[in-house]
Amino acid sequence: MKIIINSNNLDEKNKEKLSIEIDTLIKRLSKSMNLLNFDGIIISENYSDVVKKFEQDYNISGHGITNEDYAKGGAIIETIIEYGEKHHYIIIDLNLVIIFAYDYNYIENCFDSFEGDCLTYHDLEKLAICLLHHELAHIDEMNKGGNEIHDLLDAADDIVQELVSNISIKVWQEYYACRLSAKSNYILGDLDTLKSCIDIEKRIISNRKKYNKNKLSLDEFVVDFNKSIEIVFKYCAYFHGYGFRYIEEDRSKNILNGLICIKDTRVKEYFIKVGKILNEAFETFPDWETNQMLLDLNLLIISYMNNFHVFTEATNINELCYSIPVFLEGDLSVAD
Repeated sequence: MKIIINSNNLDEKNKEKLSIEIDTLIKRLSKSMNLLNFDGIIISENYSDVVKKFEQDYNISGHGITNEDYAKGGAIIETIIEYGEKHHYIIIDLNLVIIFAYDYNYIENCFDSFEGDCLTYHDLEKLAICLLHHELAHIDEMNKGGNEIHDLLDAADDIVQELVSNISIKVWQEYYACRLSAKSNYILGDLDTLKSCIDIEKRIISNRKKYNKNKLSLDEFVVDFNKSIEIVFKYCAYFHGYGFRYIEEDRSKNILNGLICIKDTRVKEYFIKVGKILNEAFETFPDWETNQMLLDLNLLIISYMNNFHVFTEATNINELCYSIPVFLEGDLSVAD
C-alpha cells in the first residue's frame, strides 16, 4: 500500500511522521477488515484538484459529485479496474489528517486555548481516526459483498427500480461504513446531521413550487430532487449506524432524540423503519439469500418521493417518466 502526500507546506520530517502514523493506523484497523486490493492513500492539500484529475485519468464518472461538493474537501473512495481486478484508493483532504503530522506540544502552541466549542488535540486525532476508519469500512464492504450488491442491482425489474435501487445501495453502504466505524466516533454530530433533513425538505418544497410556476426546468428539479432524497436517507443511515457507539439502552434514547429532532419532517414516518431494515441487513451481511432488504428500502424511498407529489414510472420502452401534478394542497400549494 502506497501513501502519497501532496503538500508544499509540510516539510519532509512532518511528511514522514504523517506517513508513519497513517500506515500504523491502517495496519491496526485492517486486522478486523478485508482490505484486499487497497493499493494506496493519497493525502493532498489540493483535494478537489486531485480527485478530479484522478477521475479524469481513469475515466471515472465522478459519483454525481458537484464542483461545490469537491470544494468542501473530505475523503472519497476511488475504485479502478485493471486486468479485470478492482483496485481501491482513498483520496483525503490533508486538513482532515494533518493532526498526525505534528506532536501535541506543537498543536498546543498554535492555538491560544481549547476552551468552549474548540476541539482538543485528542478530539482532532479521534476525528481523523474515525474518518479513516469510515473510508476503510467502505472498502471492507465492497470486498465482502460487492458482487452480491451488483447482483441485486442487476435484478431490478425496470428503470424505476434501478433508479431507486441505486439510492438504496448507497444508503446501505453509508450505514455499513458508519456502523463499522462507530466505535471510533465520539465527535461527529449525528443529531446535527439528522436535523439537516429539515432544510433539505424545505428546499425540495421550494423547488417543487418553482417547477410548478415554470421557474425551474424539469431536468433541474429532477436532478436536485433525486439527490436530496438520497441525502435524506443517507443521513438516516448515518444516524442509525453511528448510534452503535452507544450501549443498547443509550442507543434507544438516542433514537428517540432523533425522532424529536425531525418531528416536523416527512421523513420521520420512515426513520425507524429504515434503521430496522439496515440493522437486519447488517446482521446477515454478506450472506443475503434474497434481495428483500433492497425491495423493502425501495418501497420506503418511493413512498417518501410520493409524499412530495412526485411519481415515477417506466414507459413501454423502459424510459423513466416523472409525473408531477401542478395543483397541490397544503404546504405544497402554488397559490401563495
